[in-house]
Amino acid sequence: ARYAMTLPTFEAIAGEHSWTTSGSEVILMRTLNHFLSSYDDADGVKTGFTEEAGKTLVASATRDGRRVIAVLLNAPDRSSAAATLIEWAFTDHTWPR
Repeated sequence: ARYAMTLPTFEAIAGEHSWTTSGSEVILMRTLNHFLSSYDDADGVKTGFTEEAGKTLVASATRDGRRVIAVLLNAPDRSSAAATLIEWAFTDHTWPR
């Protein structure tokens, strides 16, 4: 996720709330990543689900030029859990100079 978010096209797509296709039929699609709209500094990346891992989320947020990425597995309230982890990183972590 860290590398993927350095790619401008990937970063732009991963941070979109919705987009419209422009093929033979116009279709409006909306993201299922509620973290993007529930956390002010959110900028990506991807939700998921498997029977084994449950609800998953790779969440990214950038503040003051620093990016934090959280990975959640089997997280029923993944957006809230991601916000808690990322806020902790931004407020309680000592960043190297």
